[in-house]
Amino acid sequence: MIKNILFFCTIKLKRASKNGGGKVAVGTRPVSTVSKVLSLTISLDTGILRPNGNPIVSRVRINGVREGATFEDLYDFAYLYSGLVSKSIADITVSENSALGPID
Repeated sequence: MIKNILFFCTIKLKRASKNGGGKVAVGTRPVSTVSKVLSLTISLDTGILRPNGNPIVSRVRINGVREGATFEDLYDFAYLYSGLVSKSIADITVSENSALGPID
């Protein structure tokens, strides 16, 4: 998979340089995760259907979830939240966004 990603990046870089794109630094510089942010998205069933029969869901996104939170903690929180708003859970997702560095 890494080979495919590097190949794709190489093709993009070659196209950018042919089209007068700016300088792009490519090398073997060590890269690390500078910061990591977790987000919890709770999709709630509103009980309303669209004309095509699909349910309408509302989403609540909570950013900045503590890194030490387990999936069980997040799952339990989602069900506590759904109980407070009296709606059924349609879906629970956790997303991770990482900032990479160093950037010169």
